[in-house]
Amino acid sequence: MSAPVGPWTSSRCRTTPSLPRRTAPPGALAPEAANHAIHDSTRGRRRAPLDSPVLCLTQYVAVDIRWARSATKHRISRKRSGHVVRTATTIIKQPPPTNAPAGADDRLVFLGPDQDGTPLEVMAIETDRGLLVIHAMPMRDKYIPYLEEQDAY
Repeated sequence: MSAPVGPWTSSRCRTTPSLPRRTAPPGALAPEAANHAIHDSTRGRRRAPLDSPVLCLTQYVAVDIRWARSATKHRISRKRSGHVVRTATTIIKQPPPTNAPAGADDRLVFLGPDQDGTPLEVMAIETDRGLLVIHAMPMRDKYIPYLEEQDAY
């Protein structure tokens, strides 16, 4: 299944040194969601105020989304988690857990409502083949402050 998820850039956004600025391919469609804030939780705080987000998620290029077996453990369907990835109001970049093997990738946590309005958290990692969704469940309380900052909850 393909979903429009990247590249991450917008004319209204700043980039950080760790995430290079990418431009849209010629003839790309206009962005559908140009102001999604990406929070960097490696230091436990955002790097920029929300009125000037660090990065914006624009939806120019189709990215393949795959699901690990663990992604449906909490009985969240692929359709529901895919919807959250495509329409997330907030994206958080988290480091891998401390018990993860060396060289494990950072996680992207997509926060937002599914089609029925139920707030979900969907965790994915970037791979050479696109996004691999590894976790999806109803949103936990620890993520609510991120949504309140965006007035999206």
